[in-house]
Amino acid sequence: MKMLRWSCGAIQSLIRLGMKVTEISKKMQEKRLKWYGHVVRREDEHINRRVLDMKVEGLRARDRPKMRWSDCVTEDMKGKNLDCTDLRGRRKWRKTDVDPT
Repeated sequence: MKMLRWSCGAIQSLIRLGMKVTEISKKMQEKRLKWYGHVVRREDEHINRRVLDMKVEGLRARDRPKMRWSDCVTEDMKGKNLDCTDLRGRRKWRKTDVDPT
């Protein structure tokens, strides 16, 4: 964003509209949801799907619980008003893409 602001000499919201650039966090959310939808639609015996459903034995550190990838996906789905039934309907799932305008 600093580079865009320097090259255009404008404020952040005008840069996003004029250059059609979105926030990096929104793009990361979009990519996470796309990958999750892709993995869930795979066959049950595929390695990605098995790892997604895998439970790890053992204890975590005593610190604050770390944010897991699945926790991020759950938050992203809540933010986009999606649920697990929407995974099979690819049209609605693909409409969750970030639109810079």
